[in-house]
Amino acid sequence: MLASVSAALESLRRPEYTGDERCVPCTALHVSLAVVLSIPLAIVATPVVAAVAFVGFTVAIYLRGYLLPGTPRLANRVVSRWSRRSFGAITDDGSTTTAGPTTDDSSATTAIDADRLESLVRSLEVVDDRGRDGCRLEPAFRDAWRDRIAEIRAANSRLEVFSTQLGLDPDRVVLEVTSSGFAANYGRNRIGCWPSAAALLADLAATPALEARAPRWRTLGAEERSAVLAELRGLLECCPTCDGTLQRVDPAPHSHGSNAAGSGTDCRFCGSRLVERNRVVRRVSRL
Repeated sequence: MLASVSAALESLRRPEYTGDERCVPCTALHVSLAVVLSIPLAIVATPVVAAVAFVGFTVAIYLRGYLLPGTPRLANRVVSRWSRRSFGAITDDGSTTTAGPTTDDSSATTAIDADRLESLVRSLEVVDDRGRDGCRLEPAFRDAWRDRIAEIRAANSRLEVFSTQLGLDPDRVVLEVTSSGFAANYGRNRIGCWPSAAALLADLAATPALEARAPRWRTLGAEERSAVLAELRGLLECCPTCDGTLQRVDPAPHSHGSNAAGSGTDCRFCGSRLVERNRVVRRVSRL
């Protein structure tokens, strides 16, 4: 009898949302919801019915990690929205960490007219026209960005900074190299992907600097933020992870078709790709 009950309970368990994968804030929220749902039962029925119902609710939360159906999908959408609002249109597609086509930057930039993108970048007042070949980073913003990059790199705190900016539990965030790029996972959910670890480091450092110096940054949409961050990365003078020289990489002269790699910005020393560009997009000139 006990064995059959145990087997029945085990069949209800959702290991992907319990144990080490359990979301503690979600669990606390659903326990509170169980209390709220049990109180009316004590009023319209009896305290015993309410107690039995509460036990049933908590058993469901213990076994499944949540009470309301659809909670994992909703939570994933919310986390993804936080990611997009903080860093732009982050996708599951991308390149390897060293080279290759990626939709992280190019999909966002192709969705925005080149003139509009340049106007957006200039409206943030973090670039000026005193570069040798066109725009360059405004010195005060450039220095603040560099200093923040150096702080994160010295402390090796990308994961902590990423988690803090998105309000996530750092114990459940994993940053790793994958076949689709440098990815961020929250539990079993993919919440972001960049062309390289260097690109993520640059964005982590740029976001608070933009928030502090460019009030309009907070009003931009997801695709706009992604495109702007890519443009600004292209204006960096050295690689965020190794201080190597950055170089513009153009597609092979005989590359054709939708899968042909666009131009990009790579580090000469470590090979990290900072920016992936579709060939039809005109970029703001870099130093």
